[in-house]
Amino acid sequence: MNAQKRRRRKKVFFYRRLALFIGVLLFLFVIGMGLVKLFTIKHIEVEGNINASQGEIDRIAEEMMNKNYFFSGKGKIEKQMVQIPFVESAKISYGFPQKAKIHLVEEIPVFQVSNKNGYSLINEDLEIISQTKSFLSSVPTIEGLRGEGIKVGENLFQDSKNKNRKEFFHNLVGSKMHKEINTIRIMEQGVQIMTKDDLRIVFRSFQNSQYKLEQLEKIYNEIRKSDESFHTILMDQSENPVAIRGERNHDLDEFEDQIGTEENRKEKTENQSEENKNVLEENGKNQEQNKQENQKETTANDEEEERNQ
Repeated sequence: MNAQKRRRRKKVFFYRRLALFIGVLLFLFVIGMGLVKLFTIKHIEVEGNINASQGEIDRIAEEMMNKNYFFSGKGKIEKQMVQIPFVESAKISYGFPQKAKIHLVEEIPVFQVSNKNGYSLINEDLEIISQTKSFLSSVPTIEGLRGEGIKVGENLFQDSKNKNRKEFFHNLVGSKMHKEINTIRIMEQGVQIMTKDDLRIVFRSFQNSQYKLEQLEKIYNEIRKSDESFHTILMDQSENPVAIRGERNHDLDEFEDQIGTEENRKEKTENQSEENKNVLEENGKNQEQNKQENQKETTANDEEEERNQ
């Protein structure tokens, strides 16, 4: 009798333990399923995007949707984001519930140069960061340079032997005057800058650019405080910069026409070379045609002589 009771108790204890074990497993399964859903990405936020293509960002981010935090391919997505024009770095973080956040840091274009297909955008290192068809009104435009043939990642002045010019633009980006610039026209000798408030600034030389730009900042600030109307600053017309007030005359316009932009000078040289090439080709064709006619005439004369004999 006691043996039967003990066996009965053991069975009850066994089934209780089994039920508890199964219950724990079910509990863990339910919790696990809940955590899987909790860690499944359903919402993606992007911050820091200003100029980068929203369509490209959405296309890449879509690969993370409905994936678990731990299997979302975070590193791969970050690398793909950096390949989008303007994007300098990308960092992905996770939030609750079911959220992923993409933090973008963009390269800021400091200049733009026109080309046949639109504009090349330049960063502070004077490298091409993107090609776009849209004109950015907030970004200074460099005129007098030809943007064709320069690829993304290449330096704007990589073929230039003028170190002073490169240094001038580097210093200009770092100066307070940069935010005041509307256009920069590169001349064969120096540059002409037009500010957003229509003040013309002329540099006839790229030498000592750091010192000249510091002088320019001081003069520009003084002009803005002044009640008088100034239209031009000549940075190296004489020993000291000269600020001209009153009505603008055409002396500087004539100076620009005489100097010409680097782009026009190159275009003129290329056109002249093309003309010379066409003349040489035409002369060659004429010589060949004359040679063939002379050969025909000689052959005809020889045949005539043979018939006479």
